[in-house]
Amino acid sequence: MKKAFPYIIGGVVLVLLVVLMMGSAGKPQRKFDERVTLRRGDKIPYGTRVAWELLPTMFTDARFIYDRKSSTYWDSLDYSESRQAVVVVADYFDADRSELDEMADFVKNGNYVFIVSRAASDEVSSFFDVTFNSDYYPGYSVEDDDSLRVQLNPAIFPNTGVYSYPGKKYDGSFYKLDSLHTTVLGRDEKGHPNFVQLNQGRGSFF
Repeated sequence: MKKAFPYIIGGVVLVLLVVLMMGSAGKPQRKFDERVTLRRGDKIPYGTRVAWELLPTMFTDARFIYDRKSSTYWDSLDYSESRQAVVVVADYFDADRSELDEMADFVKNGNYVFIVSRAASDEVSSFFDVTFNSDYYPGYSVEDDDSLRVQLNPAIFPNTGVYSYPGKKYDGSFYKLDSLHTTVLGRDEKGHPNFVQLNQGRGSFF
């Protein structure tokens, strides 16, 4: 179970990546709300209320804390303990070096940090030695076939299909990775990695 722990959470994070989040279905005549808020209280396709309500049903013995503080002020976590997970949801992830170092110290003790973000700063790219789509203002495509499609790596997750979201695409992907230290867990429909694992110490970044 311990080895499966990060992958179970990873499955939840994949749901975040696919739907970012699907709020209530709403009435058919309602206009599609395209606002990207990522707020846990918003029951809209690009809010995160569904994810926040789903996690406790999957991890019934876990304690969940919502916190908007920088990693420097994660006072609800015990850096000396292991098997803790933090899910960071942001449109643009722009942590500075001191914040990234704090996260790395947390991970090395056997913990996990999931970063769900479409783009990130050069500081973040350099820290993780990755290059990815950082077009901060891509806008929405007006093409009819604009659904998001992603797939887990079948070599690691056998018997998995393609996951799709009928809303507008609002995602990012990696173009360069350190293959010696990075494992690709999922890709987009074009084959670009968009879900990866980077091990540090006894834990991992995702």
